[in-house]
Amino acid sequence: MKKIFLIFLGAVALILAVAISYYMIAMSRLPADDGDLGQVEEIEVPPERPGTQSLILTGPIIRPLIFAIDMSKPNIKSLDWAELKSIDLTAEVKIKANVGPDGSLNFNPISDVRCPGHTKAGEMVGRVLQTWAFKPYKEGPITIRFNVGAIGKKLTIDISKLRRKEGVDPDTPIKVGRLYMIENGLKRNEVKIISW
Repeated sequence: MKKIFLIFLGAVALILAVAISYYMIAMSRLPADDGDLGQVEEIEVPPERPGTQSLILTGPIIRPLIFAIDMSKPNIKSLDWAELKSIDLTAEVKIKANVGPDGSLNFNPISDVRCPGHTKAGEMVGRVLQTWAFKPYKEGPITIRFNVGAIGKKLTIDISKLRRKEGVDPDTPIKVGRLYMIENGLKRNEVKIISW
């Protein structure tokens, strides 16, 4: 067994020696330029595009306006989600309101708050939402729906019918910020904003 192993090892060494010899002979027959890679003296850099070297943009920086709850208003109250759940675990409340020119949320607590079978929850939500006000960049109808027992989206705010307020610069973009003040239990992924 030892003899067979030594013969096998010798055969592998012989094959390796033949392969190296063949490679060396083949390399020696090549011209010097083909066998050696020369050192690169300089790297070719593509030319710059014409006209971009002296391009200067001027003008004022346009910062977008953020349409959101106006925290500078003094009497804004936050809705306590845990308290709403303790009043009614299956509450469904829909409020059709109007954002006024000053950003206030205007609605009639009797006719604009729809909460069939969930009166206490509707009254609580209506009381709190009457204190809400937005930055005065947009105005028009807004719909706010609460569905406490839902799996998934528990709060839906439809601002698709709001329009840019007259007097707000038409060239300044308006982005949507935080449109609700709710604490104790409502997660961000449970809120849906309809803006189109």
